[in-house]
Amino acid sequence: MVTTTVRLPQPLGRRDVSVDSFTAFTTDGAHAPNLRLCGKVGCHLAPTGCTPDSYYQALMALDVPNHTTRGDERCQGSWLVFDTSSPMGPACPEGEAPGCGAAHRTRWFFHATKAGWNPIARSTTAGCTDVHRAEPRFPTSLCADLPAVP
Repeated sequence: MVTTTVRLPQPLGRRDVSVDSFTAFTTDGAHAPNLRLCGKVGCHLAPTGCTPDSYYQALMALDVPNHTTRGDERCQGSWLVFDTSSPMGPACPEGEAPGCGAAHRTRWFFHATKAGWNPIARSTTAGCTDVHRAEPRFPTSLCADLPAVP
């Protein structure tokens, strides 16, 4: 890590600082005169909750390959579940040849913390058994009728 001092012609105020178009810093959550390095999903995170922006942050919290997508979300307060699909195999249109369109699918269960969505379990089986093994408080209403992941 390198520390540097930058003199500005006027106060930065609430503006973010971008370096090389890929690295950003913000005053939010930093102690002046320092700046805070922004994360993969930006400088100003959506509040953890049952919203599409928040679901995107949950996906980013997982150690999954690039281009992984999420399926339908089920969310209730501080609990969330969704399936992911990670493409794998040859890069070709589905059905063109064996393995084209292949994907690894997994179901992920989350609990909200002050820092964001925390993955608590993953599964490919139907229902709540796997998540209740890891977290008995996970709402049955969110998982009881979930089918097995194909």
